[in-house]
Amino acid sequence: MEYLLDTHALLYLLGSPDKISRPIRDELEAQPVYVSVASLWEIAIKSVLGKLKIPSDFFERLDQLQFDELAITSDHTRELMNVEPIHNDPFDRMLIAQARHEQLLLVTNDHQIAKYSRIKVVW
Repeated sequence: MEYLLDTHALLYLLGSPDKISRPIRDELEAQPVYVSVASLWEIAIKSVLGKLKIPSDFFERLDQLQFDELAITSDHTRELMNVEPIHNDPFDRMLIAQARHEQLLLVTNDHQIAKYSRIKVVW
């Protein structure tokens, strides 16, 4: 199975990997893992606004993990139109749309996301 990292999961893997269960970390080492451009956009925006502190070598460390980058496509945007109005966070809503469209397991500890239909989450 292939995985899509929620933004906080990505940040944990880069800075506090023990916050993610050992079985999931082991699985992530053996399977294709995607990072959405939506997450990178969220990190950049929150960093510039002073809401999130990231290390100066964040992108270099990200490159070392060799995750696959998942661009936002028109198909993802089309799927976004079907995402139920449970969660107000636009970044999470896009991740849900991407995970649904690409049939990816979403790595998250956000309990709100688990309430969506047609989405599988792991933590």
